Amino acid sequence: MRKILFRGKRSDNGEWVYGFYVLFGGKNIIMLSDTTELRPSEIFGLNELYEYPVIHEVVPDTVGQFTGLLDKNGNKIFEGDILKTEYSKVICEFGTGDFSNGCHSYQGWCFTDLEQDDSLRSNYNDSWYVQEYEIIGNKWDNPELLNP
Repeated sequence: MRKILFRGKRSDNGEWVYGFYVLFGGKNIIMLSDTTELRPSEIFGLNELYEYPVIHEVVPDTVGQFTGLLDKNGNKIFEGDILKTEYSKVICEFGTGDFSNGCHSYQGWCFTDLEQDDSLRSNYNDSWYVQEYEIIGNKWDNPELLNP
């Protein structure tokens, strides 16, 4: 079973956080899956400390889901990641994509080729495997990588 995990950039300091994604009270929240904190809470008239999940508000455009796939170094591939081999550079996006424009679909994720060489793209389509790719950045931290 694939682990459902999201990441997003915190709106207060730009740091990446990983966990569950929730839209709560009009705010985009990542709830850390493995961290809790003690906070006071008044329940039944008692002011006691209770464990609550740590939450961070995130920039909505930076939220991306874990694909369930790993790159050649064992790193988790998230939506928005940019990956590379000696043959090709791709961006990971959700959906079927436009196959005529160099999109490789794998388990519901579209890996769109960012290279301009159409002949290389079509030759590599037939032997494409995500395990051969290495994450080199993402579209938010490294927008310059989107250029061929």
